[in-house]
Amino acid sequence: MHTKLRDSGIDIIGNVPWGTHFCMFYKTGKDLVDIIIAYFDAGLKNNEFCMCVTADPVDAVEMERLMRAAMPRFDEYLQRGQVEIVPYSQWYVIDGVFDQKRVLDGWEKKLRQAQDRGFEGIRVTGNTFWLDKPIWKDFIEYESAINGAIDGRNFLVLCSYCLDRCSANEIIDVVSTHQFAITKCDGEWKIIENSELKETKKSLLESKAHAELYLDLMAHDINNYNQTGLGYLELALDSVEDGQAKALLESAMNSFKRSSRLIENVRVLQKARAGDHPVRPVDLRQILGDAKDACLTHAGKRVSVQIACNGGRVLANELLKDVFSNLLSNAAKHSPGDVDVKITATRLCENDEIFYKVAVEDNGPGIPDSVKDRLFFRYSRGQTTAGGSGLGLYLVKSLVEQYRGRVWVEDRVPGNSGQGARFVVLLPAAD
Repeated sequence: MHTKLRDSGIDIIGNVPWGTHFCMFYKTGKDLVDIIIAYFDAGLKNNEFCMCVTADPVDAVEMERLMRAAMPRFDEYLQRGQVEIVPYSQWYVIDGVFDQKRVLDGWEKKLRQAQDRGFEGIRVTGNTFWLDKPIWKDFIEYESAINGAIDGRNFLVLCSYCLDRCSANEIIDVVSTHQFAITKCDGEWKIIENSELKETKKSLLESKAHAELYLDLMAHDINNYNQTGLGYLELALDSVEDGQAKALLESAMNSFKRSSRLIENVRVLQKARAGDHPVRPVDLRQILGDAKDACLTHAGKRVSVQIACNGGRVLANELLKDVFSNLLSNAAKHSPGDVDVKITATRLCENDEIFYKVAVEDNGPGIPDSVKDRLFFRYSRGQTTAGGSGLGLYLVKSLVEQYRGRVWVEDRVPGNSGQGARFVVLLPAAD
């Protein structure tokens, strides 16, 4: 299941996960255009491929004109092939025939092409004003099939229906095949949810309450036991002189510290997903310094960190410290002895946007090429003797993407994966 949220661009809806299929009932062309432009503007800004299938009352030429007037960067998006606007006669109905399989296969092909070109996913909308009664049943079957086709996939789908052309029974058909619908009542947009979705939300809220209870137990009670155990082990270390006994006690202490680190990562991940820490300008140099101070030693190893950063602010929040703390901890954990880490921050322009590129490189054993592509996914680890939960780098990726940035890993020495790793974090500049 995809849990990563995307900005729908529609105020009443807010963020939605990939795989969301919803619809809009509109009465005027202005209402139709206002929602589609807001929906597309958010997708284009978030590196999604956007496709609009038009019909009356707004044709493809007019829709393009209105989007260009509303979005200053529209021509840039159009030139780079990030947005496509086509009439229904070139997508839904070819030679007068609606073919469900052809349309579904077409969306699948569009997704593959978009991802191959580096887009995060595909955001589509289609207006059904053209839909005639004889093929209503076939189209509703298609709407139902979309739910399975996009589940867990990088799709967002918004279908538009003219309220004046739908009977009461047809409105029920439409709502039942979408996760939810929006419509305008007394001048305000409102959400209509189908009964299945309501039951699902109720079940999810109950599961969320249970998960938060377990998280509280882990974050407070179990972590308190960890800290108490660490205290006793430190006292024991001070009272023994036998080298073998000290080594055993230090191993036990390191296990407690790893457990505490895991709990802290889970807590940070929960904070990030809760949305309680809005993105705002933060001082990059201070964040890097705080992360360095928190990781001067690791499991008895000396961690030497050199920072080259002339200042600057990035769009993030206080959880950014955990991004770099985890990268430093990862470098120390996978190095057989003391580790030297160099952090450099440079300002650059990419696609007319300003970013800070932060490189964290170490002199450890490096990361094999076969592991790099899956390193940031949950439970993925490098091929070293060091243990770990696999959560730290997953947390790094989750936080960085929340800031609309990117993170990747490369060889410290190009072409030689055995000479250390360089983690690169790209963050939007705030100044």
